[in-house]
Amino acid sequence: MNTTHMTAEDWNQYLNQAPKEWAQNIKEAVENGAIDPLLAYTKIHELEESLKAAKEVVYDAAINEADKYTEKTFVFHGYEIQKKSAAGRWDFKHIPAWNKAKEVVSEVEEKCKTAFKMAEKGDTYVSEDGEAIEPAHYTNGKSIISLRRLK
Repeated sequence: MNTTHMTAEDWNQYLNQAPKEWAQNIKEAVENGAIDPLLAYTKIHELEESLKAAKEVVYDAAINEADKYTEKTFVFHGYEIQKKSAAGRWDFKHIPAWNKAKEVVSEVEEKCKTAFKMAEKGDTYVSEDGEAIEPAHYTNGKSIISLRRLK
């Protein structure tokens, strides 16, 4: 498709329709067996990566465009757009008491993980003081697919 001479309205129509149709077509193709689900999944992954890269390029220009609106919240092409600042971040790493407390938490977590592993084998983890350590709770993660493009 030659997009060189598309007007703003052409782009609006294209962007409103094409991605939804593409996604629906892939979904239906997988459901009716016309395409291998793994192939569809890898192509969707490629699309996500391409869209992510495009979004990063467009983001700063979109922020600048939103700044032209005086309202903090405004409506644009069916979206409510709200201008706001991202949350700030606290940093405690320079505070000795925080570092010490974090270290204590890490030690407790490790003991409780060990207690869990021992409990699976029917054993009990006992601390140096003779106290039985309560095992942590563990929830298995769901099955996932990881993709890495080969060169």
